[in-house]
Formats: sequence, structure tokens, C-alpha cells
Amino acid sequence: MEPVKIWPDCFFLKGSENYEEFKRQTLTRKKSLTRRKFIFNEIGKEVKLNSNGETAIEFFEKMLEDNCLYCLDEPENSLSPKFQNILVELLKDKAKYFGCQFVIATHSPFVLAIDGAKIYDLDSTPVDIKKWWQLENTKEYFNFFYKHKDLFL
Repeated sequence: MEPVKIWPDCFFLKGSENYEEFKRQTLTRKKSLTRRKFIFNEIGKEVKLNSNGETAIEFFEKMLEDNCLYCLDEPENSLSPKFQNILVELLKDKAKYFGCQFVIATHSPFVLAIDGAKIYDLDSTPVDIKKWWQLENTKEYFNFFYKHKDLFL
């Protein structure tokens, strides 16, 4: 039997042997079926689903071992400010109590503001060491919130 292309999902139905997989993928793509409900329907019980931030923090808690050097590229990626602060506390604890060192590429003012961090501004020519509040990116945050400061009062 020739595969039948199902458009727009681009799933190839080859016959009854992959019908169940086709059905499962179709169900997951329905906007009316939440991820939680889909999992409940599939395994028959409620499961706790973590947010992106919770999953990222769990990952860092499990993966960061003691006495190691870590090079992290934007570890704050997809983290809300709340979870960026939690990440910062984790990194500080790992550095202070567990012998870890970090080289971090970041745009996050939360991460940049870690006490004692040595910040190399790679956007300046030549590369320069700066304080977190001197960086162009951080100044953009300041300007945005300063412009809207009346909304916070």
C-alpha cells in the first residue's frame, strides 16, 4: 500500500500498522486537548507537569556536580525573572560551598549582578571589564522601567 500524505500535519499513514501513532499525533495537535488531559487519557492518571522554569532548575540541580568548572551559554534562556533568581542562588551556592566555578555567557541582569562576578563586555572594542550596571543591555532594562515608573507607584 502506498503511503498517504495527511496534510498539513505531514504524517505518512502507511496502513493499519501505524494508525495508532497517527491517531496519537493527531490528538496531541488538537488545540482543544491540553497536554495534561492528553497524558491523562493515555496513561489513565493525573501527572504533575512542570513549567519550563521548574524543569530547567531541576536540570541544573541534578547536573551540577561539586568541584567542577562549568561553561554555560545563556542558562537563563526561557526562564522568568523568578526562576532566574532561583538559578542565581543555585549558582552562588555551588560556587561558595561546593567548589564550582562558572564561565557564563548571559544577557540577564540577574545573573550579571552576582556579587564578585568578573564581567567581560564582549560588545565593546576592545573587550573591556565592566560592572553589570554599565552594560548596554542592562541600561535598556533600566530605560524601559524608568520610562514606565509611574505604573509601579
